[in-house]
Formats: sequence, C-alpha cells, structure tokens
Amino acid sequence: YRWFRMIDEFLLELLYFFCNRLNDAKIDYYVVGALGGYIDCNLEITRKHDDIDIMILESDIDKLQDILKNSDYIFIDNRKHSYKILNNKGFTEGDEHEVYAQYKYNDFHIGFFMYSHTNESYSIIEYFKEDGNQKKLIRTLPVRYVEYQYDNNYKTYKGIKLKTVRVECIYNNKKNMDREKDKYDNSIFEKYIDNSIIKNMSGKSKYRITKIETI
Repeated sequence: YRWFRMIDEFLLELLYFFCNRLNDAKIDYYVVGALGGYIDCNLEITRKHDDIDIMILESDIDKLQDILKNSDYIFIDNRKHSYKILNNKGFTEGDEHEVYAQYKYNDFHIGFFMYSHTNESYSIIEYFKEDGNQKKLIRTLPVRYVEYQYDNNYKTYKGIKLKTVRVECIYNNKKNMDREKDKYDNSIFEKYIDNSIIKNMSGKSKYRITKIETI
C-alpha cells in the first residue's frame, strides 16, 4: 500500500503541475494512455506507470515549450530528427514520442501525442524516417469519432481540472494486447465500459485517410 501511495502522489504532483499550466495557457489537451482511463473512471492509481501520455494540438507545441521554461523538465522536440520507421502494416516503430518533457531528476517523462482538427475531421500526427528523409504521417477521421474516444468536458480528479480520453477507447486498444499491464488494466476497466460507445467506435478504420508528407 505504501508503494502504491508513493506512485499515486508522484503522478498527482506531475499532473497538477502540467494540467494547471496547460489550462492557464489555454492549450487544448487530453490525458490519454492507461492513466487517462483510470482518471476517466475516477479510480485510484493502482499500478506503476512509466510515463504520462498527453495528446496536444501540434499548433500548441511552442506554447508547451514556453510553459516548461525554468521548470524541472527538459523540453525535447525530435519531429525533424525522428528515428521511428514505418512498418509494412502502416504503423510506426521506435520511440513512442517525438515531443516529450524529461524530468531532470529521474527517468520519468511526459510524452506528447500530436493532433490537429477542423470542423469536419481530426488527425493524429506522427513523424518517421524513410530513405534518409524525415516524413510526417497524418491519419484523419471524421470528427464524429472524436466524441467516442475523447471527453471534451473538463472533469476534476483529486482537485486537478483536466480532460481525458474515454475509458472505452483505452479498453478497445488494449483488448488485443498480451502484456500483463494491459490485461490488468482491462480487468479493472471492464466494469466501467459503455458498450454503446464501443459499438459506435467499431468500423471507424474504413473512414480513415492516411497521408504521408516529406518535411
């Protein structure tokens, strides 16, 4: 219990720091990954997390860099120097985040996924290297799928105001994974799933448009 309590307090301290500054800077974001699922369900954090994943508008990256100045975090932006590759299934492999904030005093970091949106669509953005060239991978879906995956309403978790991924999105992503932590998370999340949201998310891949740009 004491070990989990230390994990909980450390993560809450980091969330408090980042979310307050993101809110003050009017940066649009969602806490994602498994941690976002726990928060969406208002659950205690009961396992170790190697990082915190936050999805952020790519157009707000400069604001993000500004709020990290004179802090305990080192801002790193590898969008023009990514060593990820694109495999034959169309997925990237390698370091998960091109943009992240490295804590100065241990290996913990905050990783940022990037997105953009219009009134009609939203896009997840990644970078990778191919034949010596840096490339930008843009996956776009109709905007109606946003509401099934992300909750656009702020919630308060242990005194922290933030927005999160929906637990159904995390559950859906993890259900075909074989890692012990994914099995553990889904054993917790399954009690909180709205199956109508899962159903609405199904089949979205047929509407996905993938675009690759050389930068």
